[in-house]
Amino acid sequence: MMLDFVIKNLTLWLVIFIRKNVKIRSWWVMLHTKINNRRYLGNKYRLLPFITDVISKECGNFEVFADIFAGTGAVASAYTDKILITNDILYSNYLCHITWFSGEKFDSKKIEQYIKYFNSNL
Repeated sequence: MMLDFVIKNLTLWLVIFIRKNVKIRSWWVMLHTKINNRRYLGNKYRLLPFITDVISKECGNFEVFADIFAGTGAVASAYTDKILITNDILYSNYLCHITWFSGEKFDSKKIEQYIKYFNSNL
């Protein structure tokens, strides 16, 4: 019980601290916005060693990897050195796949400016 109380209050303190310190918040968001942090019940991130082992044994060397039920993209993230084809019914997952797996260049300073701008009214 006490541990739950401490964790909740620590989390609340951390959120308030981050909101007040935009520079730290930008760093925190960039650090914690990783594909495996998007968890839900069917996420296969913890199964990746098993999945990649089976695929390498059964498929050998290949150039294109298709994750047709990609969800959060956890399995596809293990094959970023291949040509990736991802699919999911949720548009939000599609946007995440484009974000993490496209070869498009981005400007991290510009992203930090957007984060500061959209959080300036907190």
